[in-house]
Amino acid sequence: MNRKQGFTLVELLAVIVLLAIVAVISTVQITKTVRESAKSANEINKKQIEKAAEECMVMNNSDLCKTVDGLISGGFLERFEDPIKKSSDNINNDYIIHVESDGKITVTYTGDEQDLKTYSVGEMFCLNKTQECFYVIEDNETTVTALAKWNLNYGINTSDSCDINIQCSDAKGTNENTEYDDENIGTLAFSTTNYWYDASKKKIKAEYGTKYSSPVYDENSNLWGPVNNYESYLKNNLKKSTVSVTLLNYAQVIKLGCVKDGKCPESNSWLYDTSYWLSDAQEKTGIWVIDAIGILSHNKYTQEYLYGIRPVITISKLEM
Repeated sequence: MNRKQGFTLVELLAVIVLLAIVAVISTVQITKTVRESAKSANEINKKQIEKAAEECMVMNNSDLCKTVDGLISGGFLERFEDPIKKSSDNINNDYIIHVESDGKITVTYTGDEQDLKTYSVGEMFCLNKTQECFYVIEDNETTVTALAKWNLNYGINTSDSCDINIQCSDAKGTNENTEYDDENIGTLAFSTTNYWYDASKKKIKAEYGTKYSSPVYDENSNLWGPVNNYESYLKNNLKKSTVSVTLLNYAQVIKLGCVKDGKCPESNSWLYDTSYWLSDAQEKTGIWVIDAIGILSHNKYTQEYLYGIRPVITISKLEM
C-alpha cells in the first residue's frame, strides 16, 4: 500500500531559504522605489522654491528671498515636508538658495545624509574637474576636511601660468633642497609682528591659549586675506556653498604621523609636496611649518621666501 510522502526537513529548509531571498529582493526593490519617489518629490520642491524666490526678487529683492524661512514668512511659499526626511523641521537649512550675479536662482539640497561615501585619509578629490584638488585629512561622516594639493598662487612672486589666489602647481614655496631663493613662487611672511606674544608678561596672550603650540592664525596674519578670498572663490565661482577654509594646524599634523622637529611619514608624502605655514606658534617668534623634504619644523614669522599658503577646507560631501 502506497503512502503519501511529506516534505523532508531539507526540502522545507530550501523553501524557507528561497522565500527569505524573495523577501529580501522585494524589500530592496520597494526601498529603492520609495527612495526614487522621494528624490523626484524633492526635485519638485526645489523647482517650487526657485519659482517662489524669483517672484520674491521681482517684488522685494531683499535677503527675505534668499532663505526658505524668508519665503514662507513673506507669503511666497507654503511650509512643506522634506520628502526624504519626512519632516519640515529643518527645511530652511536643507534647501539652500543661490542668487547669482545675473539674477539666476538655483536651489541646492543639502539634507540627504544617506548613502554618503566614506573617504580614506590621503584620498584625493577635485572640486573643478582636475583643478582645485584636495587630500582628505578626516572624514566627518557628512563632511570632509581636506588639504589643498598645491599652495595658492599668492605672495612675493607668483606664476603667470595660473590665476592669482587659486591653487597652482608652480606655487610650491622652497624647493626640495630647502634652498633660500628670492624667486620661489607663492611665498610670503606669516605676519609682520608676533601679535600673539605678550612682551610685558613674557608669555602667549590669553586669547591665543595658555601654552605653545597654539593656533594664532587670525586677521592679524598676512595669510588671512588670501585665505578668505580663496573661500569666496570656492563659494562664488565654484558654487560650493558649504565650504569653509582655514590652515592646517599642529594637532592635525601630529595626528597624521609627523614628528615634532622630525619627519612626516612617507605613507603621507602628499603632506610635503610643498612648503607652507601651519596655523600655530611654536614660541614667541616661531611658527610651525612643513617643508618640501617632509620636516615638521618652525621658522620666524617674518620669513618671506620659503613658505606659502596651503589651505584646508571642510565641505559637505554632497558638494564634492
